[in-house]
Amino acid sequence: MDIKILKAAAKAKVNMAHRAYLNGNHMIYPAVIAGMDTYGIEAFPGAGHHFDFVIDAIYEKYDEDNDPQVAVAFKEAIYKLMEVVNGFPSLERLERIISYMNKKEQKGEAKIDLNIEEINTKFSNLIDEKYEILKNDNPQLDNWIARIKQIFWEDYEVEISTKH
Repeated sequence: MDIKILKAAAKAKVNMAHRAYLNGNHMIYPAVIAGMDTYGIEAFPGAGHHFDFVIDAIYEKYDEDNDPQVAVAFKEAIYKLMEVVNGFPSLERLERIISYMNKKEQKGEAKIDLNIEEINTKFSNLIDEKYEILKNDNPQLDNWIARIKQIFWEDYEVEISTKH
């Protein structure tokens, strides 16, 4: 599928999510960012969700509308996604989202100040807090953590500090 079409779909879902958010649905942003249920943006079924296009669409919406509620909804969504990590697949999805946010921050393209340092710290703490559950879900968790620490440091100069 054409990238322009995917980006337009992401923008449409963010606009829909924001209307729903303003009407009291505070779970819609996490669902759209993570691509849950019918909220995924995929080039074809099974291709994987383009959370990057969704995050870019959120930044665009904030930039275009200058609506502080967009920033509030985005930050709430990231914290909600951390809250609902219940296994390795949800942690891995969250890592990709946070990694992309760090990339945007490093390039100076993050249009919303979410206090990425705080998010990185909470992500590190989350790994420690859920370690046993995550380890049961993925016996190779320690290797994954080591790889993520290396990637975050080498690509973004961000230290992911875990006990493991």
